[in-house]
Amino acid sequence: MKLRTWFFDLTTLAALLLFRFVGQFRSRASYGHVNNASGACSFDQLVGKLEDAGLSGLKYRTGNHGVAVLCLRESDLDTFAKVMWRFFSTAPCMVRLKRHDSWRVLTKANATEKFLGDISWTPVLIEAHPSIRSWMFDLEIWREKDGFVAAPRRNSFFQRVWDIVESRQGIFGGGGFKEMEKLLDQPRTLAPTMDVDLVYTWVNNEDPKWLELIAPFRPQDVTDATSPSRFRSRDELLYSLRSVSMYANFFRKIFIVSNCSPPSWLDLADPRIEWIYHEDILFSSALPTFNSHAIETSLFRIPGLSEHFIYLNDDILFGRPSSVEDFFFSNGIERARFEPYGNLLGSVDESLPDYLNGAINSRNLLEGEFSITFSELITHSARPMRVSVWAQMWDRFGADLGDTMHNKFRSIADINPCLLYAHYSVLRGHAVPDYPPTELIQSNHDFHSKFSSLLARQRFGVRLMPSTICVNDGSDSHNNAEWDEACTRFLDDYFPAPSDFEFR
Repeated sequence: MKLRTWFFDLTTLAALLLFRFVGQFRSRASYGHVNNASGACSFDQLVGKLEDAGLSGLKYRTGNHGVAVLCLRESDLDTFAKVMWRFFSTAPCMVRLKRHDSWRVLTKANATEKFLGDISWTPVLIEAHPSIRSWMFDLEIWREKDGFVAAPRRNSFFQRVWDIVESRQGIFGGGGFKEMEKLLDQPRTLAPTMDVDLVYTWVNNEDPKWLELIAPFRPQDVTDATSPSRFRSRDELLYSLRSVSMYANFFRKIFIVSNCSPPSWLDLADPRIEWIYHEDILFSSALPTFNSHAIETSLFRIPGLSEHFIYLNDDILFGRPSSVEDFFFSNGIERARFEPYGNLLGSVDESLPDYLNGAINSRNLLEGEFSITFSELITHSARPMRVSVWAQMWDRFGADLGDTMHNKFRSIADINPCLLYAHYSVLRGHAVPDYPPTELIQSNHDFHSKFSSLLARQRFGVRLMPSTICVNDGSDSHNNAEWDEACTRFLDDYFPAPSDFEFR
């Protein structure tokens, strides 16, 4: 875990240094202002230009980061270099390739096979004008051997194209770039094929319906459980749905669970969107509730929800290209996202934060049932889940989950249902621990630097980008105008393009 954290810190530092090197590191409050989400051109547009020039080959995306990869024969390198130069020489950007551990700019003078000939594979950076987002892809050079063409590195599909296969299918000589996965006759056994749904919980503290609901129950004394920051909305849901469109557009349905009216910008006519009210999933005796723990106990009861789903709070956003494989294995096993360190010791106490009391209660429940303990919390990120595992938990812990469901606000007696679920799922063989890079930004952090770092990492490639980003309110952050402005500007910069789920 230490090595993983150390490496990720280095990549973040590298991104910031590169950001400063090309002169894009603005003042602390500007965050870069990316105005064009697509950049100088897209990967698909570039592939089209290469095909127009008569080139053919393979393309795929890596499973771990979703990096686009272009595969060429060695004999096509000269044409590739010249097309790249012609295409980008008139655009507000330059092409950089990594050669012998240093980045080299592609120029008219070196746009030849010789410039690329001693490379097996290289990241290619399309470094754009400050107002346009840069982007990257990997170039693989497949070399001809005795009887086959060989890949320079491993991938999930195939490492060689035999001459007999080439003669029948024309992979490198048949025109166009073929997707490697589509060349296989059937889905791969190791690739998930199940339907996956997305579930959000959402609240809007300015909604008249919600204000009417909470008025009879709001206590006089404001605590962490009843702080306005816990119910604050700055349209994070809008940006989270934008992140789905940008980076995770694989969901069958998107369910939004709330006791508020839908936001005016949301297009409920989109067939993928379903608005779910609390009364659709919670016991009538538990209504109304203003406790996220209570709501989370019953998400699995959403009508029509698929067996496999991912749960997000509305302040969690996808930070880079993602696929089902990032959350589930092909056999349905979940990738449970834990913090890589322990955090729990002792008993519940009124002086402890609500999240720790909920975690301790969950730990105690698991200890009493299985004589086993845990200390790791789950990250503020996407949470893969299964309906059938939730049903098992209710069979075993129904009384305790029911008690939490009936607490109108967070309570010292609450269970943290999602934390209990993650550890129970691992214990029963339904999940394995996973530790993808995630980012949590709060008002008590150095949030200006964190936001700048994230924009720098987005600008210079998906390998530096986190799987998810959580812009998390709390600790009376609703009173922090600087935090509020910084959050809005960051979200606008990182997710500038409207999604299909918005009215245009």
